Amino acid sequence: MNKRKPKIVKQNEALSLKKENGTEVDYFLFDKFEVHTNIIPAGCVQDWHSHQAIEEIIVVNEGTLL
Repeated sequence: MNKRKPKIVKQNEALSLKKENGTEVDYFLFDKFEVHTNIIPAGCVQDWHSHQAIEEIIVVNEGTLL
């Protein structure tokens, strides 16, 4: 039986940027998926976009999403 240990990725390994609208994003990029953590300022509007090859899931930890 192959017992692989999960890879632990630290915050400082993310690709980080601050967008013009004030949103702060950390990108964790892997071969088959991506994880993005966002801090979105109150009142900010996310620009419309679409994805051809991935599904996007949003989890709100604090605040309200409209």
